[in-house]
Amino acid sequence: MCVRVLVAAQNDITYNPCCFDLFGFDIMIDEDLKCWLLGVDQSPSLKCETVLDDLVKQKLIDDTINLVWPVDFDRVKLFEVLQRRIGEDF
Repeated sequence: MCVRVLVAAQNDITYNPCCFDLFGFDIMIDEDLKCWLLGVDQSPSLKCETVLDDLVKQKLIDDTINLVWPVDFDRVKLFEVLQRRIGEDF
């Protein structure tokens, strides 16, 4: 269901190679195990206000970070390079 929704909406989803989108799908499963799409959020809230929020959303956050696998970098060295480049431009 989620893939079909994304394929149907692909022309309306803006592409930016410098970032990624996280979509939140609200799906209800009835007693016959039929899925009903209630809505899709392009930027779902990751605020954890309850224990259930924390259980579900923390796993989502962890999985998302593992999926994009950010590269480790030395912030001090990055700052030094940026300072040097700023100085060279002026």
